[in-house]
Amino acid sequence: MRAICWIFFFWSFTTFGQQAPNFADSVSLISTDSVKTYIKAGRHTRFTVRSHRIPTQAFDTFSHRALRHNNTPLQIPADWHGKWIYLRFNLVNPDTSGRTIFFFPGVSYLHTVVQRKINGTWQSDPWARSEAGFYPLQLAPGETAEFVVEMKSAKTVVSSYVWHFIDASYQKDYKILFEERTFNHHLIGFLYCGILLMMFVYSFGSYRSTGRREFLYNAIYVSCMFAIVFFNNYFDKKSHLLSAFFYGYAGLALLVIGSIAYVQFTRNFLNTFVRYPKLDRIFVRYMLIIAFLLLVFSVLYFFTPFYFIQDIIENLIKLVSIAVGVVYIRKAFTQKDPLMNFLAWGNAMLIGFGLTSLLVNFFFRRPHIFGNALFYYETGIVLEVTLFFLGLMYKNRQTLIEKIKEQEAFKRETEKTLYESQLALLNARQVERSRISADMHDDLGAGVTAIRLYSELAKNKVAKDIVPELDKISQFANDLLGNLNSIIWTMNAGNDSLYGTLSYLRNYITDYLDGTGIKHQFDFDSDLPDVPIRGEVRRNLFLVFKESMNNMVKHADATEVKIACRLEKDSGIHWLIQDNGKGIDFDHLRPFSNGLSNMEKRMRDSGIRFQLESNKDGTSIHLFQPIQLVIDGSTTQMPTSTTQQ
Repeated sequence: MRAICWIFFFWSFTTFGQQAPNFADSVSLISTDSVKTYIKAGRHTRFTVRSHRIPTQAFDTFSHRALRHNNTPLQIPADWHGKWIYLRFNLVNPDTSGRTIFFFPGVSYLHTVVQRKINGTWQSDPWARSEAGFYPLQLAPGETAEFVVEMKSAKTVVSSYVWHFIDASYQKDYKILFEERTFNHHLIGFLYCGILLMMFVYSFGSYRSTGRREFLYNAIYVSCMFAIVFFNNYFDKKSHLLSAFFYGYAGLALLVIGSIAYVQFTRNFLNTFVRYPKLDRIFVRYMLIIAFLLLVFSVLYFFTPFYFIQDIIENLIKLVSIAVGVVYIRKAFTQKDPLMNFLAWGNAMLIGFGLTSLLVNFFFRRPHIFGNALFYYETGIVLEVTLFFLGLMYKNRQTLIEKIKEQEAFKRETEKTLYESQLALLNARQVERSRISADMHDDLGAGVTAIRLYSELAKNKVAKDIVPELDKISQFANDLLGNLNSIIWTMNAGNDSLYGTLSYLRNYITDYLDGTGIKHQFDFDSDLPDVPIRGEVRRNLFLVFKESMNNMVKHADATEVKIACRLEKDSGIHWLIQDNGKGIDFDHLRPFSNGLSNMEKRMRDSGIRFQLESNKDGTSIHLFQPIQLVIDGSTTQMPTSTTQQ
């Protein structure tokens, strides 16, 4: 930090400590014959510097001195800025033909007027109109003319005086020679402008689409840097009012506005108010300080001739900016924050290349691009903005990832809430089913059992007198009790499993075939998982098995039946009912018989594929039930096979 301050103090000293060039008393005429290409305005000219404009009638009375300098453009001394410079010289044309000599004053003059002495009075030369900063001076054959050039210097450090007299035939080559030194720099400078313009379009477009403030502040900062780089290249080596205004005031104003936008961008980008409150207070004070200094600079520039103080204010703004930048860089490199480091490296690039620009300007200025101080300054700007841009892209990526995570978390939470609500509803239904099944078992079951019991008692009392109605009542009560038991089993949520279904079917089939003389064999795989089966599916499975047993007993004339349940990799659970009866004669089915179609419909409604195979060797019913296995590592051993008579 001390080294930076010493460099800037040296810069200020070299700027403020410049003195007027050497003078001599000898003055002579400038002959047009001596201007083969161009000549310097050395001892041939006289000049004076005044705070206020001198009236033309006083041109012959003011004091003047002769000037000596070399061909290199010289920086105007600090005490000349904002003042009127009067250059007086005589031109003589000894030729027999007219001559035109161009006068080139230099760059960054607010006002330039060529006065010519005509018939003993000073008048504005009607032919000496500026041609891109060059003023043509026309002389008739044998004419001797006296001129005074009035020049008001701009209040900017880039003002320089050249004061060359150039032959008309050489003027175009002189202009090319004067400008070609910076051609490569301008080419790269405008390339930098294209890069900055693309970054501005991206930042502003992102602000319009997202509404996030950091994109707006970054767009303002990039636009200010674009304007600085563009006008630095566009106004370079040009002498007119706009270039003087840019170098004298607008450039610094854009720098301050851009710095404030950059600080606001950093505050929003890093959320310094919450994460780094101490650094945030430094940023706020920095913005207030440079805004106040710019206000003071504006008053000095527009309303006072005090360039010396104005230059101090300008250097003070730069010093404060560098100091805050160094504080920020030091803070960033102690934090493990990638976003902060992006900006810190950008600041480091700008400060590093800015200091390199100062060193080149003082000690290593050369005509090639690497000897041009502005090249390093503009490179630092572009690198800084590029790192800011990469930081924005990184933050966008992080924001997008966080947004996706939030959406996924919200989705999971929503799904969890929905699952819990469905589970609660299912549990409520199961509780209600259990309650209803218990009520049916306790009330209806008891009532049907009582009817059956009383009908049997009545039959015993009238044993001698057969009453068919009592037999029907007893049979209906028995059937109703069986149906009621199956309904109660279906509604009981405690039976919603494969093992519970297999046990119930085994008991039912065993009881149903008891006394029929039909052998029945159960073949259940030992590795069947105890997967859940909903009550509705269990009931439909039971009704299919019940209808199959009924058809087999009544119509098949079967002597054996096999009931199997296997786990198949591709189709899930495979249920099988296979008998050795005479098969089904599909051509002679009883009218209005809906047993087979009802079985197929029940399975279809339950999501189970129904397949019927029948021939003279028997009938096979295949039921393919897809399942999603959820195995907790433990299995219950099922009997592989049993055969009962």
